[in-house]
Amino acid sequence: MKKIINIFMLTGFIFAACPDGFYEDDNGTCWMPYCYDYVSHAVSYDTDEVDCTGPTEMWVIPGSEGDPYWNSYSDGNCPGNYMADDCGHCWSSFCYSFFSPGLNGDPAHSVYYDLSIDECEGYGYNYYSPDHPSNPYWNSNCTTDCNGVANGDAMLDDCGDCQSGYCYDYVTHEVSFGACDGATQMWVDPDSPSNPYWNGSCSQDCNGTWGGDATEDCNGDCGGSAMIDDCGDCQSGYCYDYVTHEVSFGDCDGAMEMWVDPNSPSNPYWNASCTDGCGDGICSEDENYYTCPNDCSESDCNGVPGGDAMVDDCGDCQSGYCYDYVTHEVSFGACDGATQMWVMPNDEMNPYWNASCPECGTGDANNDGNINVTDIIVMIDTILSGGQPEDLCDFDCNFDGILNVTDVVFVVNIILND
Repeated sequence: MKKIINIFMLTGFIFAACPDGFYEDDNGTCWMPYCYDYVSHAVSYDTDEVDCTGPTEMWVIPGSEGDPYWNSYSDGNCPGNYMADDCGHCWSSFCYSFFSPGLNGDPAHSVYYDLSIDECEGYGYNYYSPDHPSNPYWNSNCTTDCNGVANGDAMLDDCGDCQSGYCYDYVTHEVSFGACDGATQMWVDPDSPSNPYWNGSCSQDCNGTWGGDATEDCNGDCGGSAMIDDCGDCQSGYCYDYVTHEVSFGDCDGAMEMWVDPNSPSNPYWNASCTDGCGDGICSEDENYYTCPNDCSESDCNGVPGGDAMVDDCGDCQSGYCYDYVTHEVSFGACDGATQMWVMPNDEMNPYWNASCPECGTGDANNDGNINVTDIIVMIDTILSGGQPEDLCDFDCNFDGILNVTDVVFVVNIILND
């Protein structure tokens, strides 16, 4: 019985080892057993062992004593009728019966290695050269590097980058690929300690992992959760037993235990060392913590100790900013450019200050949508009562912070000019 394959099933399949019935030598070439006539020196691959019974015939297993092919061909050197693939391994042509019945009662999909191309096609079969695209054996015993080169030496480094070896001239410092036999040339492997490209695109994290993202916390623990508080102290999370009130570190899986993060509102150690000059870490009724030793500097509306952010009349927290009066760019931080100027939150030039407030100073004191004598009466009655309206927005027409006769005159002029 001849070898039987289904070429549809094998096409695209990578053996990464020799196919069934083949033997791989030390050079990576796959050889088949054969029937050898030691008088005529004829070799037959299509004769089965049970039929190799002639008086001058012997069955040869690849690698057995006297096998002339085993380990005799390497680096692309092959015997006659063989061809070297991209890895330098030798393969022979074959005749494939496809869906037609084979010879002498053989089934369809039989393979013959001893038929010539004319004999093969004469039977109506298909003849496949070693490098035919449909030959499942071609390059089947290759290993491919990360550059897709068969039996190449390129390797993936710890950063996930594919690195190739190269030839380095230690006099001219030139790097090249290919032959490396110059008097001042040396080959540098991809992972050589002398190769600056290996792991060149990443660094080791604190766990020693190349390209990793683990970092040390303020306690020097890799991947730790300790944090620096507003007082500049490194604080760690801890395990708290809310029955015994004991604090511990490490596992926190007890029935009465809970984990307290460093910056948790429940952590009394967070910002505990800050001082306001009084020694208690606070200097206002709302018990805000401050970071300025011996200085009761309040945090601004953005929570920055000693910051310049301010709440405008609309209730919005506004920050100062750096304005470039040539490029009209706004930035924060250093403001020392030749065409830069600092704009305070409540500066008249700051368009953000009170930008979200409703329109005030209209004179519509009774909020009926019209400005008329009724508004004047409401304003005069309020002045005569000796009080001030709760909301000055529509009363204070000149924005001096108070309702008075000047505002009444402003409304009269609006009515007269309407």
